[in-house]
Amino acid sequence: MADRVSTNLAQGKKLKDEGNAYFKAGNAKEALRKYHEATLYLNGLDNGGLASIVPSPELVDAVRKEIADTLKACHSNMAACYIKQSNWSKALATCDKVLKTDPNNAKAYFRKGQVYGNIPELDKAEAAYKKAAELDPKDPGIRTELAKIRQKQKDLEDKSRKELAGMFQKGLKSTSDAPAPSGTAQLAASGITEL
Repeated sequence: MADRVSTNLAQGKKLKDEGNAYFKAGNAKEALRKYHEATLYLNGLDNGGLASIVPSPELVDAVRKEIADTLKACHSNMAACYIKQSNWSKALATCDKVLKTDPNNAKAYFRKGQVYGNIPELDKAEAAYKKAAELDPKDPGIRTELAKIRQKQKDLEDKSRKELAGMFQKGLKSTSDAPAPSGTAQLAASGITEL
C-alpha cells in the first residue's frame, strides 16, 4: 500500500512537471490536461488512511505536505491555464479550491485579480491584488497589476464624469433652445387655470 502512495505521488509530480513544460511552451490546453491527470493520481492520497501505511508520524506529515503542495501547485497552474483560455468561471473556481486549502496563497489571489480584471469587476480585482500584495509584498508583478487596475478604475470614473457632464450640458442646451411659454401656458403649467 505504501508503494501505491509513493508511485502515485511520483506519477503526479511527473505529470505536473510535464504540464509546466507544456505551459512554458504556450500550450495551455495540453498543460491543463497534464495538471488534471496529476490531480487524479494525487486526490485521496492525503486522507487519514495514509497513517496506516506509512510507519512514522513525521513521515506521514512530510508525505501529506508533499501531496498537498503538489495538488496546490497543480490547481494553481490549472487556474493559469483557464486564464489563458479566458475561461473565467473555471479559473475562479480553481483559485477558490487553492484558497480553501491555503487561505494565504498570494498566487491564487493574484490570479483571482487577473480574472476579475478581465471580467471586469475592478473593485474585486483591486481587493484580490491588495490581498496578494499583503501576503507577498516583495512581488513587483502584484504591484504592477494593482497599479493597472487602479488606473482602469480612474479612467472609468473620468469617462463616466465626462459622459454625465455631456448629458447635463445637452439637457441644459435643449431647455434653453425651447421657446419660453406664454403667460397663459405658464399659468396652465403651474396648475392655475383662471386668473
